[in-house]
Amino acid sequence: MYFVTQKDLAVYSDAIKHHACPFCRKFGKLIFHGYLRGYAETSSVKIIRGRRIFCNNRKRSRGCGKTFSLLLPDFIARHTITSATLSTVIALLLKSCSPAAIAKEVLGSFSVRYIYGLLVRLTLRQSFLRSTLLTRRSYEDLPCADPLLQTLRHFISVFSGDTNPVSSYQLYFQTSFF
Repeated sequence: MYFVTQKDLAVYSDAIKHHACPFCRKFGKLIFHGYLRGYAETSSVKIIRGRRIFCNNRKRSRGCGKTFSLLLPDFIARHTITSATLSTVIALLLKSCSPAAIAKEVLGSFSVRYIYGLLVRLTLRQSFLRSTLLTRRSYEDLPCADPLLQTLRHFISVFSGDTNPVSSYQLYFQTSFF
């Protein structure tokens, strides 16, 4: 689940015993299991990206024992890159910038190889993105030979008014962009 700010996450945290486990649907079994920490994209300092929640199955508690995450939408799950940087990369891809130009302009600490890896991930995630975006708005037929650019144009048209469309996508659909 994604939350807008740390404050929203804290409000959920205060009433954690009143929420049901998403797996076994039992109330009163959820406990905190630690923070999700990851490296910032510009330094080697670890930052908080969310919280881990555990459905307690220890001793006499009858939870399922599974864990899940409460995430902040400013970060991409399992990636160092932030959603704001990924939104900038998508905007530059739509302006027909080369991966080398994108790496030079946006990701000073990452290599061109990382941009190519992002392009591969975007290509592999393309069908899922299209199907989720179609639930919010139909696709306008734009003349473009590249299917990835068509998907990215549709993505930007759905979240056109937002300053960080990747973060808005994660909040709206409650799923990771990658």
